[in-house]
Amino acid sequence: MFVEWAGWVWFAAFLVLGFVMTMVALPFLARLPPLQRVVMLTGERLRCRMQDLEWSSPWTDVERITVKPLPHDSGNERRWEVSASLRREVKIPPGFDTGVKNRAAMSLEFDRREDPLPAIRRLDDGLRRFAGERYARHAALAALLGDARDRRD
Repeated sequence: MFVEWAGWVWFAAFLVLGFVMTMVALPFLARLPPLQRVVMLTGERLRCRMQDLEWSSPWTDVERITVKPLPHDSGNERRWEVSASLRREVKIPPGFDTGVKNRAAMSLEFDRREDPLPAIRRLDDGLRRFAGERYARHAALAALLGDARDRRD
């Protein structure tokens, strides 16, 4: 009887301690900067980097690419996703794999202290220039940029 009761006491103490540690750690975690995420575009290729993970693919492997707001952040211009549909033979490294066959993605999170609009506009302009017809401009992006150029969903 005592052994059963002692087990429950330890379990409850573990839960309470875990909750307290989480509450103490949350303010520190909120101050951490977002992961560094970079999208590089050239005439030859698309390159994405997230901390120490990197993925690169020539434009000939990209069938379609878009930039869209993350679903749970609709109306918030701070979090976007670059999503690319690739040819079947292309291997997608961990960290960029979405679980959907032949689709790679990377989320972009902009710092609250900075205006994300210039960076989003540069990304949009770069994709128009280098991806050409492969770039499908999302309606939310066109609305954010206040621009009626080539609205494609």
